Amino acid sequence: MKVLAIDDSKLALSQVERLIKDIIPNVEMLKFQDPKEGIEIAKIQFSEIDFILVDYNMNSMNGIEVIDAIISLYKSNQIGLLTANTQNSIKEEVEKRGIHFLSKEGLKEQLLKIFNNIALKESK
Repeated sequence: MKVLAIDDSKLALSQVERLIKDIIPNVEMLKFQDPKEGIEIAKIQFSEIDFILVDYNMNSMNGIEVIDAIISLYKSNQIGLLTANTQNSIKEEVEKRGIHFLSKEGLKEQLLKIFNNIALKESK
């Protein structure tokens, strides 16, 4: 499985990588602090990436802007917006796009569910 993570915080990217590797030890992680670089890789490697995790709160672009730049290439169940901010307006934006809303609290459990669903769909 290949996962792309985009977050302008190096520490947050490391934490997310550790968490995902706890769930899927042999995962291939692509990590980008620059959202524009992450978007480019998402476009180039769209047939290889299984899941994209994007932080909402970044300096140069917000997560919704990043997702809007790549959503046409992916199934909605392949994308998750990660945030500590649980405002209804953000949840509404996520629901409109049909992607996963992921809270930083309880993230491992949320990702476990998503990855299990992806694995089930791939095995059919």
